[in-house]
Amino acid sequence: MGRRWHAPLAAVVFVALSATVAPVALAARRAGAATAVTLPGAAQHNTSPPPPEDSPFSGADDFCTRADPPADVALGASMPGLSATTVDAALLLPPADSSAAGATATHFARLVNACGGIQGRRLTLHTVVATGDPAADCSAVLATGAAVVVATGTPAIEACVRSNPGLVVVAPEIAAANDVLATTHGRLFVGTSTEGRIDAEVEDLVAHADLASSRIAVVTAPGDAAAPFRSALGAALTAQGLRPTLDLQVDLQSADGSVRRDLARQLRDAHITAVLTDPLAPELAPLLADVPKPPTVYSLDSPDSPANAPRVAFSATPTPTVPVEAWTAPLAAAAVEGLGPSPFTTRCAGWAAEPVPGTHDTVASTTTTTTPSTAEGAAPSASVCLAMRLLARGLYLAGPNPTQRDVVRAFHNLPDTDHTGPDGEPTVRPNQLVNEPVRRAAAVVVRTALTTPCPASGSASTTSTTTPGGTALSCWVPVSGYDSGGRAVDTVLTSAAQPR
Repeated sequence: MGRRWHAPLAAVVFVALSATVAPVALAARRAGAATAVTLPGAAQHNTSPPPPEDSPFSGADDFCTRADPPADVALGASMPGLSATTVDAALLLPPADSSAAGATATHFARLVNACGGIQGRRLTLHTVVATGDPAADCSAVLATGAAVVVATGTPAIEACVRSNPGLVVVAPEIAAANDVLATTHGRLFVGTSTEGRIDAEVEDLVAHADLASSRIAVVTAPGDAAAPFRSALGAALTAQGLRPTLDLQVDLQSADGSVRRDLARQLRDAHITAVLTDPLAPELAPLLADVPKPPTVYSLDSPDSPANAPRVAFSATPTPTVPVEAWTAPLAAAAVEGLGPSPFTTRCAGWAAEPVPGTHDTVASTTTTTTPSTAEGAAPSASVCLAMRLLARGLYLAGPNPTQRDVVRAFHNLPDTDHTGPDGEPTVRPNQLVNEPVRRAAAVVVRTALTTPCPASGSASTTSTTTPGGTALSCWVPVSGYDSGGRAVDTVLTSAAQPR
């Protein structure tokens, strides 16, 4: 498989691996292949990707292919939500564009049934539009009696899964921490883990920012918020035999002019050439402009920054004389590069518009809060397409008469083949979903430099800049080595991030 960009689905775009699946990069996956591969420069792991799927819902060219039901198996009610003839599933949608999304999901459910259903059972799809009230949304989902719930967006569904042992939820746009994955006992499947991101960024910073020849200052705000960055940075610098010349904690946002001038003086007197900070305070670069030879500023992206926007370095006028680099979300870097959508996203648009073959293609659809439009021409949603594709793949691979344990195992083993973001990002793990605490993490990082003026091609990743020659644009532009989708980084989690 080629290199692809991750979907702009979750607020966190960095990926962590299951405790039983070591980080690997699927540089190529052919039918029947099960050879273990690892990230460049990563530790070697004796782990192979999941076996290739044998499913009518796994082809590259069609959403599904016609498959006859098993002739030698009597279908029964092996778990809640399954009968001899039907399988109930629910789709939890965010309120925005829920009408069009519901219509698109109904279309994909009809395609499933036109292809023979799930192991011979007709798929009955219930759509639930989230209200923002986790308790109400949980009640609405449980009322459908679904065997499996898939979700788009980032609903607050963890507590519902935790308190209802019969519930299996697949939410590919959610990022979850180890404690959430541990307490939902494998029944909550998410697209990413929140563990290990800062460690991966710091590891990449120290390894590739040419710090060995620099006089380093660490500048962060005081308090617990900077503690994960400081802990990871201290370990990484020690491992490389590096020590900061200055280690400063100052709240630049609240500091008065004298405090800021004192900070600039300390950096100047210590001949600092590199400042490491997390995240970049808007006041820092203008302050450094007063230093005769401004140091390069390296800033980590904030863990809660949006996945679909760059980290804007300055709330006031940027200072282009100060070199600034940041570890930017892959999607923001993709905007600069002008990378197009992934092949999967392009195919989804076609699948959402293709006619449903056959005449018996009506799907029973229940909506608990609003009624989706039934117009077949609704704008396709790659998010809905991904959710429905995962639903069909997982249920089919669970077997003709699955138990809940069979369903959980099937979703756990889904190969990582469906992405909805721009093409280019390295793939960092073999499985599509995460449902258990992680012990190692692989992340895609994109190191970018704030550049004025922007590249001639223009970019959505811009912030207005006033220069002596007039108004210009500053863009986060990937630096050499990160300009083909970013760099895959394998990192060991800190003890604080280990599963309990």
